[in-house]
Parts: sequence; structure tokens; C-alpha cells
Amino acid sequence: MPAIRHTLARLRQLRLWEAVHRENAAEYLHRATQGVGARRAMDIGGTGDCPLTNNAGRYTKEHAAAEQARREADTLWTGIAPGLAALELDPRSVIELYYNQAVPWADIPATIKRSSVSCDRMHREAVEHLEREQP
Repeated sequence: MPAIRHTLARLRQLRLWEAVHRENAAEYLHRATQGVGARRAMDIGGTGDCPLTNNAGRYTKEHAAAEQARREADTLWTGIAPGLAALELDPRSVIELYYNQAVPWADIPATIKRSSVSCDRMHREAVEHLEREQP
């Protein structure tokens, strides 16, 4: 697989991981605060079963993983974005939506108001352009 295709696949994977970790972090934050006031959370009666305590570590871990994925993806995107500058808006949008924003492929034609065949063609040509531009 050419380097740019590998980089694009890695970028999409990181954006998907970021979304999953952010979802998990939000769930743990919700669990930590669900139905427990601040006073009750601090005075759980010695049972050791405090939603805040049980989920705070999980939240921190998921949030850190999401941030790590975001930083790595942002670094990859910074290297890819200049190569897209010469493309028209729609091909640029296809690449950005699919790889950088991790939009499902089935949703891209409706998002940019083009046909599926047209999106396939623009994707292929944009990736070929990036391969030519790569040093």
C-alpha cells in the first residue's frame, strides 16, 4: 500500500478511535454523576461503592485516550492538508469528510449533494493526486 493510502487509513482509524473514546468518557462521566448529589457522593457511608469514585478513573483513562488519538490524527492531517489545496472543493470535501471527520461513506454523497459514482471518482482522483504530490 502506498504511503499516502496508509496515512489516510491511519487517520480515519484514529478519528474513529477518538469518537469511541469520547463516547466512553461521556458515559463514565454520566454514570459518575447520575442520581448522586455532591454531598451524597462524598458521604457514601463507608461502603466503597461511590459512583464518582468508581467511574472517575475510567473517565480519565478514556478521555486521555481520546486526546492522544486526536493529537496523532491532527498531526497526520497537518501533513495531508497542504496536498489537498490544489483540488476543487468537492474532492477536498470527500477526503476531509471520510478520513478526517470519519463520516460513513454512505453519508458522503448526500452531504456534498453529489452522486455515489461521482464521489467514488472524486475520491480516486484525489488520492491519486495526493500520491503524486507526496515527496
